[in-house]
Amino acid sequence: MAETQNKNTEKNYKTDENCLAGEIALALSDYFTGKVEHKEKSVLLDFENGQKFSLTVKEIV
Repeated sequence: MAETQNKNTEKNYKTDENCLAGEIALALSDYFTGKVEHKEKSVLLDFENGQKFSLTVKEIV
């Protein structure tokens, strides 16, 4: 019974672009040194070696 409830919860879980970007920022901050910043629907990465990246989340469905 518990397995069925978990599967239903996973199927019905909804997120938006901003929340997903925030979760990605949290995950990346655990793996990289430097500055990881969540800004609306994007994640900004500023590494100690001077490299900078911007990751943008866009729902495509």
